[in-house]
Amino acid sequence: MERLVGTVLNSSYRVDKLLGQGGMGAVFRARDVALDRDVAIKLMHSHISTQQGFRERFLQEARAIAALSHPGIVPIHAFSSDPQQLYIVMAFIEGQNLADWLHLLNQRQQTASLSETLGIAEMVADALAYAHRRGVYHRDIKPGNIILRPLEAGQVNEAGLTFHPIVTDFGLAKLAEGGVQSMAGLSMGTPAYMAPEQCEARPIDGRADLYSLGIVLYELVAGRVPFAVSTLTEALKAHTQQTPPPPRTLAPDLPTSVERVILKALAKRPEERFQNGAEMAEALRLARQGLSADQGASTAAPTQAGYASLATLMSQQTPPPAPKEAAWPTPPSDLEAGAQVMVMAPDGTSSAVAFGTRSALTIGRDPGNSIALDDPQVSRQHCQVSTDNGRFFVTDLNSTNGTFLGDNKLLPGVAEPWRPGQPVRVGGHWLRLRLAEGGSRPVAQEALSAAVGPRLTARPVTLTLEPERVIVEPGKAVNMTLHVLNQQQQVDHFVAVVEQLPQQWVTAPAQPLRLAPGDAGILALRLAPPRDATSVSGEHVFDVRVVSRADPSISAQATGTCQITPFRAMSLDLQPSTFVNAGTAFLGVANQGNSLETIELAVVDPAGVLATPPSSQRLVLQAGQRQQVELPLVAKRRRPLIGNPSTSAFQVQARAQEQQLAAVQGSFTVRPIVPTWAIPILTTLVLLLCAGVALAYNNAQKGRTAERTAIAMGINQATVTAEAVMAINATQTAEALAAVATSQAQAEATANMQTATVVAAKSTADWLAADTDGDGLTNAQEQAYGTDPH
Repeated sequence: MERLVGTVLNSSYRVDKLLGQGGMGAVFRARDVALDRDVAIKLMHSHISTQQGFRERFLQEARAIAALSHPGIVPIHAFSSDPQQLYIVMAFIEGQNLADWLHLLNQRQQTASLSETLGIAEMVADALAYAHRRGVYHRDIKPGNIILRPLEAGQVNEAGLTFHPIVTDFGLAKLAEGGVQSMAGLSMGTPAYMAPEQCEARPIDGRADLYSLGIVLYELVAGRVPFAVSTLTEALKAHTQQTPPPPRTLAPDLPTSVERVILKALAKRPEERFQNGAEMAEALRLARQGLSADQGASTAAPTQAGYASLATLMSQQTPPPAPKEAAWPTPPSDLEAGAQVMVMAPDGTSSAVAFGTRSALTIGRDPGNSIALDDPQVSRQHCQVSTDNGRFFVTDLNSTNGTFLGDNKLLPGVAEPWRPGQPVRVGGHWLRLRLAEGGSRPVAQEALSAAVGPRLTARPVTLTLEPERVIVEPGKAVNMTLHVLNQQQQVDHFVAVVEQLPQQWVTAPAQPLRLAPGDAGILALRLAPPRDATSVSGEHVFDVRVVSRADPSISAQATGTCQITPFRAMSLDLQPSTFVNAGTAFLGVANQGNSLETIELAVVDPAGVLATPPSSQRLVLQAGQRQQVELPLVAKRRRPLIGNPSTSAFQVQARAQEQQLAAVQGSFTVRPIVPTWAIPILTTLVLLLCAGVALAYNNAQKGRTAERTAIAMGINQATVTAEAVMAINATQTAEALAAVATSQAQAEATANMQTATVVAAKSTADWLAADTDGDGLTNAQEQAYGTDPH
């Protein structure tokens, strides 16, 4: 992120200084070149801003917080929509955050005065009430997100404070969740300040922010948070199950009315807390106003042991104006030639310390420093001034009260270029870099300040790599800084190129560094060798070049060394992994570390089933090398005749210098010739075989008897059949004779019947023609007339 310093975003914002970095992005101090005002820019990390859906969530949250207009909330001026470079432009707020002040109070074993504490919480609650009414929830209220902006001299706000609490970073915790709707999803707050419903990933509302504010209030009055947690798991248990220690057990003089407000804000169930920010603000206002004059004096008096006034501390921390040029005396004539650090004490006395042959001077309160300062605002080891190739840098050594280069507070551990004429403030002391008369003037320094004298002939651009040698563990990263000085007569842009290292190891700034004539700038270089065999241990010498975009022939080069520490990693692969009675194992051995390894292979056989475990084998493997080894496996004893199978585990280990690097499991099974389970089956089969033989013999005997019976029956049957045939023939003959006789009889009967019929017909005809009663009518006529023929 430091690579952006000196660039201009969107042709509108000149990035001047990196203020800090976090998990979501970095914060810069910048200048709005169009409106000529200082702004703060929060730039999202590129690996976050390019995630799917993040841009839409970013714009949604940015629009929501940009609509907020409240004196207790940092105003949003603008925001970008380019997914490659998402940022929010905010007003730059002068002042330190509440976390910095709490850190200072803890070091002094003090707590803030009660009236100021209640006023801070009251005004933050008012700001939250305003945001909550508009459906915007913060989700990460903590001291680090509350800036205390000093008011103008003589001004006092409605809470009786000479400074104004301002809430920052609205919406950023919501962006970290990955959700879109304001009520959905897990809220990624800070574990020590998270509400129970946040820890449980339940839907939240404004009462979660009020719980977090209650934690902040508890910390202000007690000097510590109620639950010392650092992980979400610890936070879940503490915030949902544990009861916070009553604040009065830590601060016995705390009024009970204030304790009641704190404990109500920390209720586990949201419905038992203050239901909105306005209700909590009113309760804090009443508690503040209810403080008696004696209580107010005792709890607010900055001179009383254990308490301090933040207003007083701020006035002490307000940087005094830098001494004017005339206030700096001419150094003694006997001062050693060369670069000097001029020191001016608060009382106006001054002294000078020359670098001489030294490359660095340490400054602090400890007498062992190169420049020892008797100042309570100066840390024991406060800062360091160093020189390299005629250029000078000042580095804050994580001091309590900070090191200020001009108006800018330095980031701890980051070397900043220091030019002659630039004032540096350390506590109440002022430092200034000066080149003594008669001393040799480094070319680079003459380019840095026109006041030093005429410019000498110099290379167009100079480059210094800091540090020149780094040690890095594979899988981790190390940062290096390129100090670039433009000694041309025109503005130029420079890019960094790293040679003789794999490109995937190196992260160089994507944007060129813009430098005006005589300006120095910084390019950040990140080396991150992967944790694999390609990152071979040892020293890797590489070159870094900065090249002019306008004229590639203009460049500068520096050489660095990257020492990669060794790490061990071994993998074993056993094929096959199961064996029965005997077999050959094929063991694959791969050195996944980054250095040469001498490996000993050993088979561990706890059950003692192997005849002789394969003897240890020694392999020498380069980083990334793989080799296959054959391991013959044989059972110790002959296979038993009868019994059950026995399976035992064995292990193949890879060791180096008595350290086990890898192991793989296998199994060896000894099977008997006849397993126990087969004996009943074999017995049954034998019995069945005997029964089958007996049955077959019996069947054979029965077959012979049946054969003799069949022959006898055949003879008998033949006899019967012959007799039957003879009987049938006799019967047929008799039936034929009978049929002939019957036919003759039937013929004679038919003839007789025909004769009788003729006779009867003739007799009937004669009777019909006769007149039996003699009346003159024939019998036929008598029948026709229906008279009696007789």
